[in-house]
Amino acid sequence: MGFFKKKEHEEFDIVKINDSFDNNSKPSKASYMKCPDWLLPEYDRNGQYAEMPDKLFDLYDPFLQRRFYKEGKIAFGALVQANVLLFKKGDDDCPANFIYSTDKYYWEHQDELIMLADALFSTKGYVGFHPSIQRLADLITDEYERIFCYKLPRDITEGREVYFTTVVVQRDHLPKKKVIGRKYPMLVLEGNEPDAMILPYMYWKK
Repeated sequence: MGFFKKKEHEEFDIVKINDSFDNNSKPSKASYMKCPDWLLPEYDRNGQYAEMPDKLFDLYDPFLQRRFYKEGKIAFGALVQANVLLFKKGDDDCPANFIYSTDKYYWEHQDELIMLADALFSTKGYVGFHPSIQRLADLITDEYERIFCYKLPRDITEGREVYFTTVVVQRDHLPKKKVIGRKYPMLVLEGNEPDAMILPYMYWKK
């Protein structure tokens, strides 16, 4: 995975996004995530999993997808790192790490969450941090491990609730079908694993 400084999205308006989502929260077929081939599990001759599927596979459960739209909350998300393929045009949906918060403070101070994401990315490849931060540094370095709804220490968030998570970026949910910038509205199910997805672009502006 990598992080590239790209042109940033404009500031998002939480009121407009919430209104758009509330008025259109009955998901269309385009709103549901589609499982990429690389994430599909393999089965043995008895119809059992040949190996345990990637934890992200659960994200595509139709029941969970419905829960996102029925029970999910809008959160402000900041990209920490993403598969480098996502920064280019293509067909592959790939994993990424985000931090997010439902605290309205970050909608009014969006660059602060971006700076926190930058600080976390800067730990990649290093050791010697507080155990709660070292856990994230190791995960960011490994790139293949999955973690969901990991609450960041309050001493680095000024007491606000911010979570680290792994998502799959679905290109069809992005305005140009690739990652541009660091700021993204997200749809989250607090406490669930997996817990987050990028809010489809159709809800960003209405």
